[in-house]
Amino acid sequence: EASAPGAADDGGEGGEGGEGMNVEELSSEAAPAAAPAAETAPTAAAPAEYTPPGMDPEVFAQLPEEMRAELIAANPPPAPAPAASAAPLRSGVDASDADAEGVPSFTGKAGEALTFTAAPEPHDFIVRNLKNCVVLLRGIFRAVRLQDLHDTVVLAGPSLGPVYVQHCHGCQLSIAAQQLRIHTTTDTDFRVHVVAGPIIEDCSTVKFGPYAYGPRYAGLDEDLANAGVAGKPNKWADVKDFKWHKVQKSPNFDLMTVPEPRPALVAAVTTTLALSLSLTLTQTLTLTP
Repeated sequence: EASAPGAADDGGEGGEGGEGMNVEELSSEAAPAAAPAAETAPTAAAPAEYTPPGMDPEVFAQLPEEMRAELIAANPPPAPAPAASAAPLRSGVDASDADAEGVPSFTGKAGEALTFTAAPEPHDFIVRNLKNCVVLLRGIFRAVRLQDLHDTVVLAGPSLGPVYVQHCHGCQLSIAAQQLRIHTTTDTDFRVHVVAGPIIEDCSTVKFGPYAYGPRYAGLDEDLANAGVAGKPNKWADVKDFKWHKVQKSPNFDLMTVPEPRPALVAAVTTTLALSLSLTLTQTLTLTP
């Protein structure tokens, strides 16, 4: 199996490549635990519109105040749900943060087969500055960033959050995610399963097809199901071009009505990964044009 992921370098782009693609916190810091409720009569905590179970609201409202208080004391309202307690979740952390936060990554490679299997607890992953590589990301991820890729094939397991793509050229990318944002990318084929339609900006000659057109790895169906992607409609064709404001369809992207494999890249996947990584290709992907 290919080498383990290295730490992200310190050369991540912060200028043109990040325009319009600033990564935001996907979830905030966990809220501090609420202070214990004061020991007061149940009526003090009951909302004005509360009616004990089994009582008609209009009838209850006409009862004497003392009787209403006794009924509420006997049938208090349910306690409010506690605030969600989740660790901060950041996606697509840039290079300066990657080392400090330990975000796994593939960075600065050429002509290599790279594989990574996600931990049981999903985390972010960065793929940056690759040329002529084949990348397999197994498992479920929190969020993924693909940046500065050239003539590279990426097969990524499902992401619970977004996938960000920047400055990718001549690539084939198989992506399953809640959201897909693509910036400054050209001559690249996307095979995707997305809950929200893909968004492109400053892109040209990009194509979109369903995730089923792409390669598969053993256990992918289970990962898709566990990530909650498999049961949701695939909006791969609902592409939105943020730099095209006319009524007519944007000329910057096309849809693949049939599989359109690139022989050179398909050969790279087949010869490099098929045997060593138990990667199976769909019949449609290996068809000769």
